[in-house]
Amino acid sequence: MAQAVTLPPSALGEVNRRAAERILQARRLVSEQHRAERERCASDVAYWVSAYCRTYDPRLPAPAIPFALFPRQAEFLGWLEAREQAGHDGLCEKSRDMGVTWLCVAFAVHRWLWRPGYAAGFGSRKLGLVDELGNLSSILEKARFILRHLPAWQLPPGFDLARHAGICKLVHPGTGASITGEGGDQIGRGGRQSIYFVDEAAFLEHPESIERSLSATSNCRIWVSTPNGPGGPFYAKRHGGTVPVFTFHWRDDPRKSEQWYAEQLRRLDSVTVAQELDIAYSA
Repeated sequence: MAQAVTLPPSALGEVNRRAAERILQARRLVSEQHRAERERCASDVAYWVSAYCRTYDPRLPAPAIPFALFPRQAEFLGWLEAREQAGHDGLCEKSRDMGVTWLCVAFAVHRWLWRPGYAAGFGSRKLGLVDELGNLSSILEKARFILRHLPAWQLPPGFDLARHAGICKLVHPGTGASITGEGGDQIGRGGRQSIYFVDEAAFLEHPESIERSLSATSNCRIWVSTPNGPGGPFYAKRHGGTVPVFTFHWRDDPRKSEQWYAEQLRRLDSVTVAQELDIAYSA
């Protein structure tokens, strides 16, 4: 049986010193890699979403899946950046199940992470649609989900979901950036926002009142919805020619095909197909 080799104290000290140096060098390399990656993520929201974010689809066996952007989704993130930089409103009309709410949330979380003092707001027709702990159908729970699945080195130092992510409010402990939510007639009653998303805007109960409330809330208001018939502020914005429009049609989604559409025609009534899939305002 081979005997263990016992090193003299001086040799053992040298071995430990070299091992400690290698560990320190490895940590410095990882730290430098993380610094470079953080800079890339901060400057490219589409890269960050595709590389690090996860989304959720309960219809799949493993529902937490990488947020692999298809081209039209990446275009939408660029469109949001353009609206933000110009300080202008925008309207997004969409077929359902296109991941638009997830995209808006991911955009807000990106700014929350990398822009000190940034403030993003979300509003919808009911408060429960904006935030409900544990319910991934709600908007701010999607933000918590994204944060839970990020690598630790991307999260703010000292960040704790239990302390910094309460109902309808997510606060960055280091920079004061925030993501907040409002529902119903309270939309726009909060403080000033860098950007404000109105989800399912065509279905608001009192859209004119909310329009007035939001007028001083943010220079960049993004109205997102499937159609809800002709008439109303959302319809007027869409067809008024003064607000930039982004259209998310189901044919922009590479996961969907004509065969998929034929199956929807078989399963759903014609009005639902026209309004929810074909973005028909006359449905």
